[in-house]
Amino acid sequence: MKLRWSFNVRIYTVEEREKQLSVRLSEVSSDIDSLAKAFESNKQELASNFANLSSEIDKTKDSADKQVNQIVNSVNLQASKSKKRLKKMETDFNTKQDKLNLELATLKDKLTVQLEKLQWRDNLMRLADEAIANSNRASYEMLLKIKDEEKKDSDKFKIVTSYVLQVKRFYINIERYGKWTFNRKGKSVKLDDYSTSELLKELQYSRLFIVRAEAAKCLKDRKEKGVPDALINAMENDKNLYIVAKSIESYCSVTGYVGFKDVLDYKPLKKHWLENKAEIESKLTEPADN
Repeated sequence: MKLRWSFNVRIYTVEEREKQLSVRLSEVSSDIDSLAKAFESNKQELASNFANLSSEIDKTKDSADKQVNQIVNSVNLQASKSKKRLKKMETDFNTKQDKLNLELATLKDKLTVQLEKLQWRDNLMRLADEAIANSNRASYEMLLKIKDEEKKDSDKFKIVTSYVLQVKRFYINIERYGKWTFNRKGKSVKLDDYSTSELLKELQYSRLFIVRAEAAKCLKDRKEKGVPDALINAMENDKNLYIVAKSIESYCSVTGYVGFKDVLDYKPLKKHWLENKAEIESKLTEPADN
C-alpha cells in the first residue's frame, strides 16, 4: 500500500513578503525604542542613585573626618597633658634624685670621716696593745710620732696622748715577770748571784728579753762604774719597753737621780748622765768580779 503525502504550501508574493518584513521591522524598531527608553530611564535612575550615594559617602566621610579629628584632637590633648605630667614627674624625680644624691654624698662623706677616725683610733689601739702586751718599743715610738704630728689641743692630739699615757701607766712600778731562775752549767741560779760584769753582758747581749729584763732589775743595787753607761745604752737601744722601764728605774737608783722622771722617757736621764758623769762616777765603786 502506498502512502501519499500532501502539503499545502502557500507561496507568498514579494509584495506580501516585504509587507510582512516591514511589519516585523516596525515591531522590532518599536521594541528597540522601548528598550532605549527603559535604558535611559534606568540610566537616569542609576545616575541619581549614584549621585545620592556619592552625597551620602561624602557626608559620611565628612562626619567620619570630624569624628576622627575630634578623636585625634582629644588624643593629642590627652597626650599633651600626659606629656606635661610626665615632664613634671621627671622634673620632680630628678629634683628628688639630686636631693637624695646630695644627702647620700653628705652621708658618705660623714661616714668616710667617721670610718677614717675609727681606723685611725683602731691603729692607735693596736699600737698601744702591742706596746703593752708585747712590750713593743717600735709601736710605742710610733704613738709618740703620731702625737708629735698632731696640733696641740686638737681632739686627735688629746686622743693619742691618752693612749701614750695608758702605755706609760702600765709600766709604772710594774713587776711583769717576777723573779726568774736560770740554768747555768747545769745548776739553777738567780741573776742576783751573777757578778756585775756578767749582768752587764747579759743586759747587752742576751737574745732572751726576759734575761735582759732580769739583768736590768738586778743592776739596781750595783752602784759600780760601767753600770750607768750600760743602762743608758739599754734605754736607748733595747726594743723591749719593759727593759727600758727597768733600766730607767735602776739608773735612778744607781746614780741618785731625783729630777723629772718619765717611766719610759730616757732623754732627761741621758742628759743628766752626760752633764754629771764625772761627779757620779767618783761616787761609784769599781766592778767586783765574783
